[in-house]
Amino acid sequence: MRYLHDAATTIQRHWRGFFQRKSFHVLLRNALHTRNMEFYNCKAFNIQKIWRGYYVRKYVHNYYARKIYLETLMVANQITRIQLKEIVGSKACEWDRRFRESDEQRMDRLACRTHYLVSTRQIPGIYNSPFLKEPMDMERRLIEARPRINAERFLISARNSTRDWTEMSYQKPCSIPHIRAKKPQGPFLEQSQIWRHRLKPLEPTLRVATSFTSAEEAALEQKREEWRTRVIDDAFLPFANHRKNKKYEPLLQTSCAFGSIDYGTHHFRDTDTTKNISKKPFKTITRTIPLFEKFGKMYC
Repeated sequence: MRYLHDAATTIQRHWRGFFQRKSFHVLLRNALHTRNMEFYNCKAFNIQKIWRGYYVRKYVHNYYARKIYLETLMVANQITRIQLKEIVGSKACEWDRRFRESDEQRMDRLACRTHYLVSTRQIPGIYNSPFLKEPMDMERRLIEARPRINAERFLISARNSTRDWTEMSYQKPCSIPHIRAKKPQGPFLEQSQIWRHRLKPLEPTLRVATSFTSAEEAALEQKREEWRTRVIDDAFLPFANHRKNKKYEPLLQTSCAFGSIDYGTHHFRDTDTTKNISKKPFKTITRTIPLFEKFGKMYC
């Protein structure tokens, strides 16, 4: 029995040693695999970081291209400012020229009206004082101006006298008088409401006050504003897609043929198209905006 116990102990010792060594090798292999995966993941992370930085700097947000664009924009803005300054200067010169021309015309008309104040050989005029070294500028204007003839003066005086006589003889009423009548029997409006309706100001409709293509112009302006504030025209495309290897599964609506059921459409509602004037169906293009604008404002 002792021999058998010793043999069993030896067998168990060898078996336990073999099993523990096998378990240790498995643990060691797992530890090495974990360490290698951590090392490889770290290196892959560095590679991806460098590649993503290169891709973003070159294709998504190019610093040098952006810098060149901003410099070009600064030059364009500077040119625009110079052009605006030139336009402002030209406008100021034009306004000054018009003001001087209007002033010259006013002085010429004044010289024509006061031509009787010009100097003569015997008596100097009020603008040619002997105490001055040289005559005033108005004296030169009086000499160059052409006095009004008697016919022009007569027409002007006759026109003024006729206008004064008509104004004195007839006075236009400033407003329409009120309707002075008894209140009619029946469900009629008040006289004050009728009076307000008669004297109400012109209220153009929205279709007349605004452009007919205002909606299209607003949409186009919104598109222009969005394009103006956009940093880059190309959309951002990620470098990887987790669904690129996924097989496309068509929907039931797109995989079957589209059509309407004949039951209830062709059997019970048969139409005769030979009496139609046009092949296309009738479409109403009249908008209902004027109806809503005149709600509560009509004389009814």
